[in-house]
Amino acid sequence: MPEYTYHPDLMRYAHGKSTLSPWFVRLSQPPMKLLYAAQRSGGAVRVSRVSVPRPGGRMRMLIFAPAECEGRTPCVYFLHGGGFVFGAAPHHFALARELSRALGVRVALPDYRLAPRHVFPAAHEDALAGYRWLLANADALRMDPGRIAAAGDSAGGNLAAALCLMAREENLPMPRAQMLLYPVLDARMNTESCRQFTDTPMCNSRDMEKYYAMYAPNVSAAPREWLSPAESTSLRGLPAAYIETAEFDCLRDEGAQYA
Repeated sequence: MPEYTYHPDLMRYAHGKSTLSPWFVRLSQPPMKLLYAAQRSGGAVRVSRVSVPRPGGRMRMLIFAPAECEGRTPCVYFLHGGGFVFGAAPHHFALARELSRALGVRVALPDYRLAPRHVFPAAHEDALAGYRWLLANADALRMDPGRIAAAGDSAGGNLAAALCLMAREENLPMPRAQMLLYPVLDARMNTESCRQFTDTPMCNSRDMEKYYAMYAPNVSAAPREWLSPAESTSLRGLPAAYIETAEFDCLRDEGAQYA
């Protein structure tokens, strides 16, 4: 295995490895779902719970808001990562709190459906349904519908990027901005970083193959650009984007190419 030089802040992840068999994923999902119920107001941030209609049912969503702010604010619509199979992790909830506190904005964190039980395009449909709901309920939520940013990390970055494509397709008001953190953007997996980083911790190209196999066994179930925004024929009309990539990451080059 090649030796990688990690930043000291990341050394604790140097040997991180996920077990990605479908049976393990299914077992891990219920405990992770409990984290949504465990979130409480505190630390200058209020947490509220809403139920959002989605195709075939309803979806939980948490709203993080600055405790001292009663007026209308922008919103960060944050779609968590996890390869389309894992729920929001502790660091996602911590990030939502920090964004709300530090920026004085509301942060919406939806609990979208996960594979392998719910396959493509379930998570994408839920991301769009949550955005529609935020637009329709902006006044009650004290959000500015013209200042909603689509954000996400890894698979959530895919959902945020695809949300902008779907909003354009549906003639919905466009998110004001995109924040894509080491996003999944190209299902073809033919970049140099995909070929190079087959053994890195946390996530590598072999892992990505397993994630795609669980979430998208049928890539023709919806427009391919939803799953693979890099294959869109045009990005015209999409909002400005901040795209963050990581040095030793199989997703690095597709993020750079999308930018």
